[in-house]
Amino acid sequence: MSSRTTMEDASAPTVTFTLPGGYVLNTSDGPVLLNEATVHELTGAEEDILADESLSEARKMQDLVGSCLVKLSNGGDVAIVDEKKLMNAPDRLLLSDIVAMVFRIREATAGTEYRQRVVCPKCKEKGFREPYKWTAILNMSEFESLPMDGDPLVRSREYTTSRGKKIEWELLTGAGQMRVEVLSRGTKDEATLALMGRVRKVNGEEATVESLKRMSAVERMEIRKQFDGEGGIETDFDCECKQCKSEFKQTIEIGGADFFFPSETSED
Repeated sequence: MSSRTTMEDASAPTVTFTLPGGYVLNTSDGPVLLNEATVHELTGAEEDILADESLSEARKMQDLVGSCLVKLSNGGDVAIVDEKKLMNAPDRLLLSDIVAMVFRIREATAGTEYRQRVVCPKCKEKGFREPYKWTAILNMSEFESLPMDGDPLVRSREYTTSRGKKIEWELLTGAGQMRVEVLSRGTKDEATLALMGRVRKVNGEEATVESLKRMSAVERMEIRKQFDGEGGIETDFDCECKQCKSEFKQTIEIGGADFFFPSETSED
């Protein structure tokens, strides 16, 4: 659930919401889960981040989140409000948390209404000369966070494949995502390196590109299925074409300039 309010020291609106996973803060009394986040709307500083062509899309989104974070808390008396710590928080936040924050930053900036152009993928299959096009009008507040599976304070997981391989893996954080990006430069092993972002050990030995490449496609698919439990936001929405009557799902296009600064497109 998210709520829109106003910052005490500025007129910029903010959105407070529950994260899919949360930030694990280590204290003298043990780890505390900070799963309530407050983000503010985009300012000129964040527009500059989005416009910086030297940054990858992943880096932009993490820098954007760090810049817009106002507070991380447990919903009670434990919180992070220090600007420098919040700027670095995406390194330790789950990728699912980062995506959720990007979603809510957009809500704080442009409100709950979101419009996306849709082109029917099935009209031509059904004999129509041109695909039907329209503007879907969505309510951002209806896209709630999906909580992660398991203990949110524990970020490591174990899984044994159908072929008997014991896999030790970690939930993907912002730091893990950037690690994958660095490893991927100049290579064609993107699918394997995506696994490397999470998998740490195979049968008790440190995972390598070679050991993951040798793994069967069946096992790799099984492992990827485990990642579904990381939580996030359901970014698909249902569509029905008025021309061919087909039903299909469309995915919200997150992160681009059009996402944050929608055009004044009206419904067809």
